Amino acid sequence: MENVRSVERAIKILKAISAKKSGLTISEIANKVDLHTTTVIRILATLENEDFVVRDLETLSYSLGNSIIEMGINNLNNDSIHDAAYPEMQKLVSKCEETVVIYVINGTKRVCIEKIEGLHPIRWHIAIGDAAPLGISSSGKLLLAFASQALIDSVLQKQLVLRDGTIVDQEELKKELHKIRVQGYASSFCENSLDGAGISAPIRNQLGRVIASLTILGPISRLDREKGNSIKDEVIESANRISLGLGYNPNITTSRGNVV
Repeated sequence: MENVRSVERAIKILKAISAKKSGLTISEIANKVDLHTTTVIRILATLENEDFVVRDLETLSYSLGNSIIEMGINNLNNDSIHDAAYPEMQKLVSKCEETVVIYVINGTKRVCIEKIEGLHPIRWHIAIGDAAPLGISSSGKLLLAFASQALIDSVLQKQLVLRDGTIVDQEELKKELHKIRVQGYASSFCENSLDGAGISAPIRNQLGRVIASLTILGPISRLDREKGNSIKDEVIESANRISLGLGYNPNITTSRGNVV
């Protein structure tokens, strides 16, 4: 019952904050929700830690944080992603002739939510709903690279194993995730499949958060490192156009390559 009461109080606080665009101070929140100041402080600390609220360091007022705003946005994202992405996916398939896929995070896995298969008789087949661990393959590494530190830590605690049985070195993966954030794309060769390769670029929403990966997949016989390097810019540019279609503003950047 105490847990339920805490949830109810947190909801009341969030509703009170959302009702005033300029935000509320701790005392104002306490008055509006009829709670003791120490209780409000404790709940706000938890909400702030989860990015549900954010504190203005000058006014000391609290406003809604990116996480809770993003929950509303993500509720519409799959349809929005389809509308914005499908034409770009078709263009990319026409140019590169390989399978193009959209992946999103689900727990500690990446899941396929959209795909267009390549033009070659022998091509990469994948089904909507197919899932694999984060941290492996170009899409799994790219999505993890731009995820929260909590999710990164959670994935790194697991023992990741490549398809050939190689255990992923955690320190090397950390370095690669940093490299992905800097260069803006990810690649993989024979990681999740013994004969497959992929190139992935981030798709961002209105808040600039990476919400999906645009990934091109093919057999290693055609999509080797040289070919991957030659088409990576096509994938990045297509992902950028999809992001713009979702309302992304590339002019406001923050740490970790995300946007507020």
